[in-house]
Amino acid sequence: MSLRLKFVLLISGSIIIPIMVFTVTFRSDDSFGVWRNSKSLYSPRAAWRTEIREGISDADYLSSVINSIPMLADVRVYNKSGTKVLERVSEKTGVAADDILILETIPFELSSGEVGQVKVTFPYPRFIADNTRFLVPLTGLIFIAVMAILIGQSINRSISLLERASSRIAEGDLDFKLPQKRGNDKFASLIRSFDSMRAHLKEEYARRSRFIMGISHDLKTPLSSIGGYVDAIRDGYADTPEKLEKYISIIEGKTDLLESRISMLIDFFRRDTDEWKMSLSPIDIGSFLTEYKKIFETETLVVGRRFSGNVNIPSRIDILMDGDMMVRAFENLAKNALQYSPEGSEIVFNAILENGTVLIEFANEGPGISKADIKSIFEPFVRGARDRKGGGFGLGLATVESILSSHGFSISADSMPGSQTVFCVSIPIVVGE
Repeated sequence: MSLRLKFVLLISGSIIIPIMVFTVTFRSDDSFGVWRNSKSLYSPRAAWRTEIREGISDADYLSSVINSIPMLADVRVYNKSGTKVLERVSEKTGVAADDILILETIPFELSSGEVGQVKVTFPYPRFIADNTRFLVPLTGLIFIAVMAILIGQSINRSISLLERASSRIAEGDLDFKLPQKRGNDKFASLIRSFDSMRAHLKEEYARRSRFIMGISHDLKTPLSSIGGYVDAIRDGYADTPEKLEKYISIIEGKTDLLESRISMLIDFFRRDTDEWKMSLSPIDIGSFLTEYKKIFETETLVVGRRFSGNVNIPSRIDILMDGDMMVRAFENLAKNALQYSPEGSEIVFNAILENGTVLIEFANEGPGISKADIKSIFEPFVRGARDRKGGGFGLGLATVESILSSHGFSISADSMPGSQTVFCVSIPIVVGE
């Protein structure tokens, strides 16, 4: 059963059930029963009224007409002089002593020329006279019906809107905006959330498109270079052993670059799926960081940078983590710091314990990161201005964030363009580790 059909049944029930209850209550009322059995009393065109007005042939016929009047009424016949010549007292079934009475006088004339009056006395229908008894439930019923229809229309519009939007998204169409529903009800919130999801999907697809275009360019560049040098060798431009060795060396370098970029892609997408599994074990974080500091310092000095570092972590603080994956994350941060710092500048690596959290800082001098880029620097498929200039994929920091978040760790970035960039890794110490 569809959701829309369920709402239709619910709303129909909320209207039909009160109507049935009201009808049963109304029809079971004594005064309604009396009125239903004596309807001709209240009809101006009742046959007995017409016959009395249009002429009665004789007294016997008048008597038969009077007997046809419902028994709820008192009937009295008066002659021309006002003397009562005939009387019929009604049955009082269903009539209360305080009922309002209607007195109707109908003149008649017999064929003999004798004239007179028929006076009919009958009670005003109690279910009409006492209208407040039914006014409240009737008003309530009308209110329920109107509200049910309005709510039903609102729900139906919301469901139809979401159905159409779902169909468009399923067809790959994200270039639309859902009309926002006013209010704070669940359907309005659902529509806003649905439209937010659509916007995020659209942005994600746009990022993927930009990313694929970047990949195509970054892979095509070394491939074109390799092809150019191969053609040069084939055409005989490498006419000396030295030139041939130089061309082959360049081809090897471009091949290594191409292999590195492809490996980076494969590695990143593996982390984005269940294929990547970690091997966790307790590791003394102080010793781990001290050993990595030595490696980082050596790499920094080799490329002509100055190094400043300090690891101030008490011994025997074990952290449950995958050591190899953490080294890979740190290597990405180190590579980032070295790549975007000028020769002779200072690279900083510090680690401290603060409020039950190990804080690890990678800092470098250099061009920095703009405010526009730093907001999304850890997102995949985002390439900042520095990556675009350097030809990178923009996956390094996304890989770092992926590794750290999978451990339950976090990373943040702060940068002053033209001055310094700082990445801070936070590793909470869990009691019992």
